Amino acid sequence: MKRFLALLLTVMLCITTVSLPTAFASTYTATVTGGWLRMRALPSFDAAPVASYYTGTTVTVLSTTGAWSYVQAPDGQLGYMYSSYLNTAVISPTGPSGSTSQPSSTKQTTAQSTSTNTAYVTSSNGGRVAMRTGASKSYTVLRYLDVGTQVTILSAGTTWDKIQVGTSTGYMMAKYLTAVKPTSTASTSTTTSTTAYVTSSNGKGVNLRSSPSTNAGIIGKYAVGTQVTILTPGSTWDYIKVGNTYGYMMAKYLTTKAPGKVTPVTPVITVPVTGSNVAYVTAANGLPVRLRSGPGTNYSILGLYAVGTPVSVLNAGSIWSSVQIGAVTGYMMTAYLSGSISPSTPSTPSSPSTPSSPSTPSTPSTDTTTYVAYVISQNGNGVILRAGPSTSYEALDLYPVGTQVTVLRNLGTWDYVSINSRTGYMMHKFLTTSYAVPTSGTISAVALGNNTPVVGETLSAVIAPSGATVSYLWTNDNGVQLSTESTYVVRSSDVGRKIRVKVTGIGSFSGTATSAYSSEVVASVSSGTVSKCDLSSYSPTEGDVLYAASDIGATVSFIWYRVGGITVGTGSSYTVQKSDVNTSLYCVAIGYGNWTGSAVSSATSVVAAKTVTLPALTGTVILQPEITKGKKLTAQVAVSTSSLTFQWQRTKISDSTTVVVDSVVSSEIGTAGFDVGDTLVLTVTAADGSGYTGSVVSNVCVIK
Repeated sequence: MKRFLALLLTVMLCITTVSLPTAFASTYTATVTGGWLRMRALPSFDAAPVASYYTGTTVTVLSTTGAWSYVQAPDGQLGYMYSSYLNTAVISPTGPSGSTSQPSSTKQTTAQSTSTNTAYVTSSNGGRVAMRTGASKSYTVLRYLDVGTQVTILSAGTTWDKIQVGTSTGYMMAKYLTAVKPTSTASTSTTTSTTAYVTSSNGKGVNLRSSPSTNAGIIGKYAVGTQVTILTPGSTWDYIKVGNTYGYMMAKYLTTKAPGKVTPVTPVITVPVTGSNVAYVTAANGLPVRLRSGPGTNYSILGLYAVGTPVSVLNAGSIWSSVQIGAVTGYMMTAYLSGSISPSTPSTPSSPSTPSSPSTPSTPSTDTTTYVAYVISQNGNGVILRAGPSTSYEALDLYPVGTQVTVLRNLGTWDYVSINSRTGYMMHKFLTTSYAVPTSGTISAVALGNNTPVVGETLSAVIAPSGATVSYLWTNDNGVQLSTESTYVVRSSDVGRKIRVKVTGIGSFSGTATSAYSSEVVASVSSGTVSKCDLSSYSPTEGDVLYAASDIGATVSFIWYRVGGITVGTGSSYTVQKSDVNTSLYCVAIGYGNWTGSAVSSATSVVAAKTVTLPALTGTVILQPEITKGKKLTAQVAVSTSSLTFQWQRTKISDSTTVVVDSVVSSEIGTAGFDVGDTLVLTVTAADGSGYTGSVVSNVCVIK
């Protein structure tokens, strides 16, 4: 009997083992490959990331689901990993430090890792994804990246990753990044793609959307005549490619007929061509000036150019001049050009006279000869160097009285100057050529000649009073002494650190002064020509915040305009105002520092008014159930507001018809003119501007 029971127990154990799910019957270990790998909550690239693990992390595979493995990490975390990046062979892990020793746990839990890995932008709807200045949606959008864009992950987190694209760094939500390069969303059928062009009856740009619906997100807005490739045609929407961007555009706004070149009829200019002269764009308010396709404000705008932009004057006129800027030719108002512009026809009215320059320095505004000047101010405070010739431009630094500068070009109110190796704009009235260099005194201030240092650059100190004899001590924000020379060459070891200088008077000078810290030292700085200005939305509503972005790594100033050339704001963001309703907005990006040129965004659609949902009117309106004919009936009104309108209704006993008593518009009504048996009802309605909406109806009162 005992042998029988033992045999039976053995058979049952075998059956139990065989009936276990295959996935859990045999677990095994695997190692992460490919640099790093995300663990996700579900077996999908769209699922929320749980954690990230470096190459060499050993995980236990518990089960498989298609191309995904359900695993347990060394720290006990459970989730799904893409099987293609799991290797059952033993490999030597390489941690963030480059060591080949097995780390105790390679889960990435902070943003301090120096390991870099390649990833790709992805999104379920194919729309572009925002790259921001910080790890939150409240931070400014640096730019929008297309699906498939390759990025470098500098540090991976659970919700946000710090990434680098080219020379630009920022943050992107982890769910929009994948280690697997997304396959092209273009059609895989054998249908031949078709070249088409954007068209519209009103001449306005057309939206490219993330899906075939007017409710879908706007990827971009493209001007009439833009060439596109139709990948998948449809009856209402076409799936297209514009450059490297994919999306949907309504078929009615695409045509296969190439647009003809529009040549405006140019009015005859009576001033003969006088040869090519050099001039510079100028404006009293410091704002960019329009270049148009013809000599009149009715001609299309070819571009906006910052004050100080050099131009070649092909044909000068009293009102409009034909000019060339780079490879672009067009017309600009002569009043906005400074330089050798001299129409030769005597009958032509002369250009408006140039206002006289301040007495110090005496260099005229059209003179491009450089000269030495010194910072001055009546109150003794320092003077700001700016990125452009207007107080709306970014302040680059503050320089003490006595600082020596080189004036490169005078623009009237503003001078384009150089201070050591740094260039920018300073108001003309704060510069003088007659500055007496002191031979003794007390050191009052010191500033860095360049507050944004780059490896290889030479930093110098700007001392007040200028010409004072001092000793120098250069240090970083870690307290490390760097040099005691008068200048300091920035080293690669300074990257990420801030630098300042302390000066001490010697000889006939006394006192000490310490500069402010510089910004963090960077290895290199980007440069180029500004080529674009993108907006975060082209369909704004009153109260929305719009964000502008330009080329990656570009240093630009943004100016916001209402269509018609009305300036409404500056900076990378703009809150849409009530005054913008029923108009359109656009933004201009103007390069400074190592970036030149400017770019204009597409105009938004007409700004919509903010929709306000008002609360419903609540409360009671009570009438006497009965009232004797001839007496005055007064309603007891207790509702949300006193701003009301009143409407009495009488139902006649004679024929049961209901009529409005137009003659009474208050909460009281006389009953002398009514019949016994008639009934009255009062409706009170919230008046316009009361802050409420709707009505409250009273009970019925019978006349007896």
